[in-house]
Amino acid sequence: TYYFTLGSERMRTFGYQKSKLEKEYILTKENSFGGTLCKVILSNFKLGDRLTLAEIKETLKNLYKENNINSSPKARILENYFNVKKTKVKNSEGKFVDGYELLSKKEN
Repeated sequence: TYYFTLGSERMRTFGYQKSKLEKEYILTKENSFGGTLCKVILSNFKLGDRLTLAEIKETLKNLYKENNINSSPKARILENYFNVKKTKVKNSEGKFVDGYELLSKKEN
């Protein structure tokens, strides 16, 4: 199972250690389309949203905590599920900061 999911190069990277392979396998499955992370992200972020990177990170942090996902929240993860446009967005203080506009969903 590890070989077909991770491939020989990634297995070699982890030194063929079962504990490391298991951890990487679980992360790969969670991040794949149809996995837990995919469902959580697609249900909580909507097309057309214009969000600051800080807002995205905070939202992901809360979602990961609620769903027991062991991964670090990064705004870039949205690029795996949505076609995004990097843009400037007003934050709560009225200043323009870096953010993303969610244009469309990516197909697996």
